[in-house]
Order: sequence, then structure tokens, then C-alpha cells
Amino acid sequence: MLKNLKDGSVNIGDGTNPPIRMRDLGIKYPVLVRSSDLETVLEPNRAELAKQRIEREAAAAKNPSGDERGHDRSTTPEEVIPDIVLKRLEFTVQFCWQPTSMADRKLMGKDRRAAEDAAKLAAANAVDSDGGSPNLE
Repeated sequence: MLKNLKDGSVNIGDGTNPPIRMRDLGIKYPVLVRSSDLETVLEPNRAELAKQRIEREAAAAKNPSGDERGHDRSTTPEEVIPDIVLKRLEFTVQFCWQPTSMADRKLMGKDRRAAEDAAKLAAANAVDSDGGSPNLE
């Protein structure tokens, strides 16, 4: 996460624009301030519980007095749904943020592309006189 805050990029808007670097959004110097020990926790399987509830409601709507076989669903025990085992780590991250406008970000992108083009041109021109190998001095 710290690496993504430092070096990552995000898509903003409808995805038609190129990704924007976190640095260009004004996010800099991410630091992990506090971290707990990793612990195992049990959480209810909410998706399965919701699915079971929906199925019960649909069956009740289909046959208000009982299930498809005529049994009274109110006395039928629910399926046992195992909890989900998760690993949990609590942490606090801090970073500096200086908001940048879209116009500033576009200007930074143009400046960065111009600098990259200039670097490529300089690398292409940095050849020695004996046949084109790059000058690495």
C-alpha cells in the first residue's frame, strides 16, 4: 500500500483519461505510523446468510403456509453456515497531501512528457563518433 501511495497511479473519471500518478494528485511521503499484530478473526458469512434469507422469503411467498412439500418452514432449523476465517491487521498510514487542480495535473503531465522526450532525444544523440554506440561517460 505504501508503494502504491508513493509510486502508484489511479484512474479518475470515466476511464477515458490516462491514469494519474499519486504524486500528481499531491500525495507524497506515505509513512506507516502504527501497526497491530496479525490476528485471526471469525466473521459471519453474510453473503450466505443473505442468500438463505432470500430463498426463505421466496419460498414463503410461493407457499405462505409451508414449503414446497407442505412442511411448516417456521419450525425447520436453519442450515448451519460456518463463519469465514479472516486475518486482520489494523494500521495507520499518514501522508502529505496538497490538492492539485486538473489544470495543474495536465500541465505536469505535459512537462513530464516533454522531459521524457528530451531524455530520449539526448540518449539518441549521445553516440560516439565510431558508429553509434551510446556514450556512457
